[in-house]
Amino acid sequence: MSKQTVNKGGKMPVNAKDVAEESDFAMDDLDFNILRLDPELKKEFEEKGYVPRWINATSYKNGGNFHKSGWRAYRRTEGADVGAADFNFGVSPEGYIIRNDLLLAFRPKELNDRWAANIRRKTAIASGGDTTRAEQLRESARQHGVKAKILDGYDENGD
Repeated sequence: MSKQTVNKGGKMPVNAKDVAEESDFAMDDLDFNILRLDPELKKEFEEKGYVPRWINATSYKNGGNFHKSGWRAYRRTEGADVGAADFNFGVSPEGYIIRNDLLLAFRPKELNDRWAANIRRKTAIASGGDTTRAEQLRESARQHGVKAKILDGYDENGD
């Protein structure tokens, strides 16, 4: 007979092996990520050609319902029966999807792709990647509204 350990309260400690053998429950079955979108909502975004993103609801409201990167608050109107209990699960009576201080927003996929390409281009220019110094100067002049003719042979060392 094996000796069993007893805690201060007189209770037996839970042995993980015993629990695993007796129960088919796993913590992986629970989803604690409150920002994960429902498959139904993901499908809705794909069908409409939207890209979803969570934005700060407070700054969005304080900015006059305008986001500097072009994100717009998403409002469910089609197929969404919003009841009194839905407010507890993050759907406002107006149909907006809210999690804590975050608001579900969208941007059309075409605009999002152009925006991402622009960011990649600016990053490449800033890092000096594959661009020449002349290309960097042209881009800087264009961004600042300066009209300048910069020759391809330009090199800051004068070579």
